[in-house]
Amino acid sequence: AEMPSPVNFVKKYKTLYTANKKHAIHNFEILSKDFTFLRKEPFKKTEISHVSDAFMQVLGYLKHKKN
Repeated sequence: AEMPSPVNFVKKYKTLYTANKKHAIHNFEILSKDFTFLRKEPFKKTEISHVSDAFMQVLGYLKHKKN
């Protein structure tokens, strides 16, 4: 699956907050296909945006951290 541009999410949703949450959820769903441990315990619908956001923040930190 191709990851859509974040710009598309910004255009689609009314606020940047919502666009960011939807983008994080979308990316998390794609990545969870490769990281099977993320699918062992299904998340409640009310938790998925928070889990997705936190997961993407960890990936961003790991990508940009200085050793």
